[in-house]
Amino acid sequence: MKQGKIMKKAIISMFLVLILSSVFVACGGSEGETGGIYGYVTDFDNGAAIPNVEIRLVPGEQAALTDYDGMFEFNDLEPGQYTIFASKVEYLTNRVDITVEDKKVRRDIVIRKRD
Repeated sequence: MKQGKIMKKAIISMFLVLILSSVFVACGGSEGETGGIYGYVTDFDNGAAIPNVEIRLVPGEQAALTDYDGMFEFNDLEPGQYTIFASKVEYLTNRVDITVEDKKVRRDIVIRKRD
């Protein structure tokens, strides 16, 4: 008799988990997930990594500088369309468009020295 009660509780618990999981999926349980952008900035002429490049992200008005390896990164971004501007004094500014989803996206940028 005790085993019967335990089995009944286990079945009810599994049934509740199944119902709650279905409700979560039906209500768009993945909403609110964020993504990110990362990449490397390199020189057009020689392919070398460029440190200290200002990277601006629009919309969001976030900014970062590339590290020694030319890497930049933005996290916790809402899915959608973004524009990245890469600029440094002796280089021409480059603009790239990117779509962010619910994961991290890599987008490398090449910039060219001014004449």
